Amino acid sequence: DSLVPLVQGDAAGPRRYLPFAVRFHLHPDANASLARDRKSVLIRGPSNVGWWLRNDAADVEIAASAHFDHGHARKAGQIVLKSQVRPEVGAKIRWKLVRAEGH
Repeated sequence: DSLVPLVQGDAAGPRRYLPFAVRFHLHPDANASLARDRKSVLIRGPSNVGWWLRNDAADVEIAASAHFDHGHARKAGQIVLKSQVRPEVGAKIRWKLVRAEGH
């Protein structure tokens, strides 16, 4: 994904970098766990099939979220990829979803 500046020049003032986050909200029946490399995330659904979310974010976390279905809220999770952007230049964050081998 690319973040493209809307304004040319130094619109951010004295700050050279601004934080941003890309969020992947999960279905309530899906579970996510952070790998040892603290970058990759293993996602599993009720069928126990695993999927790896690989990325090049500066920081990755699994956080609480909510899933709304016909007005009813259920606890869910989200994967949050965090990094920084130079507002005058923009940024790219790479991610891919790959089926886990042996799952």
